[in-house]
Amino acid sequence: MAIAFRSTSAGAASGTTALTLAAPSGIQAGDIVILCAGTISGGSVSIIVDGACGPWTAISGSPIDQGAGEKLYLWWGRYASGSTGTRIQAGSDHVVGRLLAFSGCVAGTANPIDGTETGTASSSTSFSFSTSFSTSIDNGMVCVCCSQGTDTNTSQFSSWANSNLTNVTELGDSATNLGGGGGFGFASGDLATAGAVGTWSATLATASEQAYIAFGLKVQVATTLTPSTLSMSLSSFASKIGLGVVPATLALASSLFAPTIRAGVALIPATAALVLEAFAPVMRSGIVAGLASLATSLFAPSVISGIMIPKLSLVISSFAPIIRRIAVPPTLALVLTTYAASLNVPISTMPPYRVVRYWKRIA
Repeated sequence: MAIAFRSTSAGAASGTTALTLAAPSGIQAGDIVILCAGTISGGSVSIIVDGACGPWTAISGSPIDQGAGEKLYLWWGRYASGSTGTRIQAGSDHVVGRLLAFSGCVAGTANPIDGTETGTASSSTSFSFSTSFSTSIDNGMVCVCCSQGTDTNTSQFSSWANSNLTNVTELGDSATNLGGGGGFGFASGDLATAGAVGTWSATLATASEQAYIAFGLKVQVATTLTPSTLSMSLSSFASKIGLGVVPATLALASSLFAPTIRAGVALIPATAALVLEAFAPVMRSGIVAGLASLATSLFAPSVISGIMIPKLSLVISSFAPIIRRIAVPPTLALVLTTYAASLNVPISTMPPYRVVRYWKRIA
């Protein structure tokens, strides 16, 4: 799995009136959403309604304020369901905001942020941020957000670059002339192997003070389940234990059960106990059980070529088992009311006997 940019809400702005940001289009349960907001330097932004993408957690280092230009805020949330928008409000002057959604990030309640770093710069038309942090998980994504304080509605950022990353792409460029004006640009890139994030750069249309933050996003990593004990108890159950599964203890209890243990599985329990009302198991070539105890009211088992069972005890009221060639049980106990068993050649039961051969010399 890889992280992918899902979509972004439209960039929006307001004065001191609350601003509602709609959830990004196509968003799905589990997507990570980044909330970016800017306001006048020295001001504040508050979340007054979480909406469908909340609750929100501030990204470490946020907010960032250069002391002039635009103050920058970033939060992350995880979308579950619904369509309620997120409402934010500035303490003064103006607020500009945007939501950006990403799929493939670490699932559950885990923090998806994989390292952060912040910085500021004086007025310039060049943005350059040489980061010193590294990501910890392969196939992650790295994002950067930079503010600008220009009093205009015109987009300001272009030519994003980072030589350590692939697929560097601008994902948003928000600007407003409300109040003192300002906005921010947002870009991302992929980092196949965990490590140094490198240097971000971009060009601004108008010289401006800058406040910025870079952060990684963690990808969802596949996990391997290797239980030492496998216990399955169900009223209606049909399981398969395939190649490569090596449980120390296998306990299967059910009223309706048809399991299959396949050839080549290293399944060596000290005791195989199968007690069922209706049961038809198959023990195939290569499986060795120390003790096979099979008790049921309706039972038709087959012990197939190559299986060695030291003790086979079958007690039943109506029974017709088949013990095939090469099966050599030292003790065969069959106690039945109605019984029709077959012992096929070449099974050696080896009863005690003596054969005495006489010969007579003819004089």
